[in-house]
Amino acid sequence: PIETPFDYWTGIMSLPFHLSTTADGVPASQGYLTTPPEQQTYWRGRVGECACRPTPRIGLAWSGNPEHRADRRRSIPFDKIVSILLEHQSVSFFALQTSDPGACPANLLDLSEELITLADTAALIDEMDLVITVDTSIVHLAGALGKPTWLLLPSRYEWRWGLSGERNHWYDTVRVLRQEVQGDWDSLLAQVFGERLTQFVASQSG
Repeated sequence: PIETPFDYWTGIMSLPFHLSTTADGVPASQGYLTTPPEQQTYWRGRVGECACRPTPRIGLAWSGNPEHRADRRRSIPFDKIVSILLEHQSVSFFALQTSDPGACPANLLDLSEELITLADTAALIDEMDLVITVDTSIVHLAGALGKPTWLLLPSRYEWRWGLSGERNHWYDTVRVLRQEVQGDWDSLLAQVFGERLTQFVASQSG
């Protein structure tokens, strides 16, 4: 193989040291991406057709790539989501993942066949009032767009999101919500889709 000459090399985890930055100084943590105009125009109209204001629009991603080594821990079974969504008929939920969830409740809109590129997903996220997601690419895309996001994590799952508290060093708009007991999605979902979501919806209508 052809080797490209270089003067220096360093491990990727040493870059913060060489760049003189710390966890409290991550650049552009308030968001740094914008959606392409073509996708923005299309998805603004498409979402408007599906969910008229003042109905809150909330994007959901409950599972990731099943081939991921930690997917059994990070993904939430869809049947746990369905019954909860039925309790929030005044909210329009949008599936942000491309895997077809099958039979959806009436207030969960699955437009996955129209999500051709990541730019489409970004533009759809941009039209949401809130994103609720497990730890997949969706949380990074939403955070990079500066979209209010609730990240649902297993207990003691990923050190890069911190070990406690809702704040993280990467995205100012992402709140980290963790299981209190390993494997207990039910309690976390009850908290997130209960009082917390009720308060968020009330704040949107006010």
